[in-house]
Amino acid sequence: MGEELKQAAKLTNIRDILLYILIGSVIFIGVVVIGTRSPHVFSTKPAPHEQNAAIPEKWQFTASGVIVGALALGEDGTLYATSEDGFVYALDAYGSLQWKFDAGPMMAGPTIGADGTIYVTNKDQRVFAINRTGTQQWAVGGGPYADKQMGRIAAAIDQNYLYTPWRGPLRAIRLSTGTFEWPAGMGFKRGGSVGILPGGLIVYPGVGRIDAVDSRGITVWQYPVMDPPLTVDTLLSNGGHPPSGNFWMESGIAVADDGTFYAGCESRLIAFSPAGHFLWERGHADACRRWNNLLCEWHRITRRVSGRQSAWQSADHRRRGLLSHVGS
Repeated sequence: MGEELKQAAKLTNIRDILLYILIGSVIFIGVVVIGTRSPHVFSTKPAPHEQNAAIPEKWQFTASGVIVGALALGEDGTLYATSEDGFVYALDAYGSLQWKFDAGPMMAGPTIGADGTIYVTNKDQRVFAINRTGTQQWAVGGGPYADKQMGRIAAAIDQNYLYTPWRGPLRAIRLSTGTFEWPAGMGFKRGGSVGILPGGLIVYPGVGRIDAVDSRGITVWQYPVMDPPLTVDTLLSNGGHPPSGNFWMESGIAVADDGTFYAGCESRLIAFSPAGHFLWERGHADACRRWNNLLCEWHRITRRVSGRQSAWQSADHRRRGLLSHVGS
């Protein structure tokens, strides 16, 4: 009986050894097969990557001055640009100049109406309506009463009005005649853009705030809310100007179908409801500044290392300390 048990144990050991050999063979064969079919997995050298083909340039047009504002594209494919050289340029799909219109130096981009009329405002805050053929339809504003600080703020347009700053407030200018209808607010930011929400509210960058006005130019809400509310005494104590907020919008305004709109302030992208309520934000200005300071400090340290191990260890130790404070 004992001899039979020894034989059984021996057979079991042999079976286990054969099983191990079989498994090892399968693994080896699998490695060889996979290795021959997929060099990316097993190659010690990175597989060559095909270089992306460069985007071909179709055409190039050079104005005689700087183009700062956004471009505008008409329904017929005509591209419009404003320049600090004083001209509005109209180019066809092949980059050929169709016409240019002398409107005075401009930073803000053009705005196109539903009928194809092009609206521009120059640095002296003179507003022009230009036909698609490059002829003037009307011109208003400018003159000695304009504050001549238009900046690059982009106008907004609906079926009846052009909304753009003039002499401080936001103005509604009737498209058909160029007459001023109403002013709104008390000041504006030189950058950013005016936007129109689906409900008809006009939102624009005020003095450190986003202001929203209705179709009569009456303020509906502000972000951030002015607290305490504006009074005559507050205006008098501030030299006739309302106190500024802390939201200096630099970007354009993007509006969704449901009225949610998005704006940028420094390094932050912020979403707002149509009622001016904060929804969410991405990025943070303070965090961005901390990272910039960290990088400057890190470059300063590494310039002093000069290859010495002791100096490298010291710099690495300081780098670790800096990194531990970034999130604080």
